[in-house]
Amino acid sequence: MATSILHTTDTFLDRKNMGRKQRRQDYLQAFKQAIAYALREDVDGVIHTGNLFWTKNPPAEVVEDCREVLARLNDTGIPFWLLYGNRDRDLAILREFQVEGLLRRLEAEWQIVGDVAVCGIDSETSVGDLKQVDPAPPQRARIVCSCEKVGVSHLIDVIGTDVDAVLLGDQNGPVDQMEFSSRIVSPGSPERVLGKWMTKPKESEWDRPRRVNIYTITEDSISTEPKHLETRDYEGLALETNESTTMADIQHRLDQVDLAGKAALLILRGKKGSKTPSRKNIQKELDKRCEIARVYDRREDTPEPVEDADNSSGRTDGVEGKGLSSDQQPEDSTSEGKSDTEMNSTAAGKSDGLHQPLERQTIPSASIEFTSDELSKLDTSEEESPDSTHIAAKFESLQTRVEAAFVNTAWFDSFMWQGNPGSPYIGPHDSEQSKYVWLGLAHEKYQTLGKPSGGLQIEFGIDTGSARGFFDRSVICGLYFGPWADDPEVSKIADRIRANCSDLAAFLENHPEYVLATKDDAWESPAPDTIADQTDALTGGFTLTVDCTLDDICTQDEITEQEGVIEQFSYQRAG
Repeated sequence: MATSILHTTDTFLDRKNMGRKQRRQDYLQAFKQAIAYALREDVDGVIHTGNLFWTKNPPAEVVEDCREVLARLNDTGIPFWLLYGNRDRDLAILREFQVEGLLRRLEAEWQIVGDVAVCGIDSETSVGDLKQVDPAPPQRARIVCSCEKVGVSHLIDVIGTDVDAVLLGDQNGPVDQMEFSSRIVSPGSPERVLGKWMTKPKESEWDRPRRVNIYTITEDSISTEPKHLETRDYEGLALETNESTTMADIQHRLDQVDLAGKAALLILRGKKGSKTPSRKNIQKELDKRCEIARVYDRREDTPEPVEDADNSSGRTDGVEGKGLSSDQQPEDSTSEGKSDTEMNSTAAGKSDGLHQPLERQTIPSASIEFTSDELSKLDTSEEESPDSTHIAAKFESLQTRVEAAFVNTAWFDSFMWQGNPGSPYIGPHDSEQSKYVWLGLAHEKYQTLGKPSGGLQIEFGIDTGSARGFFDRSVICGLYFGPWADDPEVSKIADRIRANCSDLAAFLENHPEYVLATKDDAWESPAPDTIADQTDALTGGFTLTVDCTLDDICTQDEITEQEGVIEQFSYQRAG
């Protein structure tokens, strides 16, 4: 007898991707479409391989919409199985759904869905935990569901029998491959995570059409039928400006792209002068044209302001409306002669003059300089008020450079500057009281805990003697794990440190300019065993940072961008 199962994953129902409430509806609508397919095809069950919601406290209206969708399934006798992902743990509403009969938890024990035996490896278990599971029922197809990729050979060794298929969660796009006669499949998330990848979509799994899978399973075979979902359209745009660019120029370029109802991400490049439209004003213009918009400013400040402020186009040569580039072609030039600075936008299936792929941005080589005079304004006597204004402005410039350095790096989109208190942070908020400034980049998962600063971060900071301090260090440039991080999620940091102690030791050995420090100790080139033995101390707060002081900064007059350490020991690697 054939069994049909609909598979979805990572629905993130209450996610405000790009910071917009409208995105919650996008995620919810994708989930509703998935369940509509299950009802229409009258499947034997729905399997969700992790992360039904995004936050630990989803809004009541999102919860009620989800309850209504699951109730429709329940009314028709179709069970909804959820394999708990890392975002599903300790979520009270899921326990309520179970009590109401709307949801069944898939765990490390065999369950029967239709005529198929199914078991799960959730975010709290591992393949090894399946050793304790009773043997799979005989004469049935066997499916294992996992929140992340697993080694099929190891899986078969542990459970002592072949596996017909492995259904995966935590996938950006669809997966369909064979390994040891087992089918490895996933539909990917039903709604995209929109971000900087939109400027080069063909290089990202998020660009692929959204879908759910319906599997038809017999004792001899498993077939997959993708069911495609209608999701929000998007545009990735790049606009190059110079000192002469006006808002009219920008509006003219935006007029060439249909943005109605879409999400749009616009990257500004080139130069800006005193008369060039600000990122904020360009954001307002883009907001008028599309449903969801975000503007990233990658432009360099121009040292010399534009002298001729009388010309409406901002140019000094009397030519109107040509402010996007100093070498731009006349308006009546042919498409073959379009300038390099024409707006480029990329979206699936588009290859005309407006949709050429973007080249990777060249990162400016100029350093961020801090002078002794600026630093001295932070470190004042009790009778004087500190002034962090200039330092804070330079940290904002550093933020722009870091974003530019990693604009095309996939893992970078999982980190955030925003939140409470946000970046760059001047503490206290009043610049006339601040003795320290830091720029913090936290992984987005910590936002769900209500305190982005409560986990592992990428930090750039200067402290001239506040009570807060950075483990008694005056400069941080690297990874930072706060001593106040006490939630269950970050408790896993200890295990990650032990697992990667050899890599961490090798990094410190090969990079003598770095130090691993807690409040009480610092290690320049520790052995792996030393790091493993100090795990408890490290999980009480540590920093992996450039080993320099304020005096060193004044001597060198710069803090350089440390792309290598951030990429090697990002969240995925260390915690």
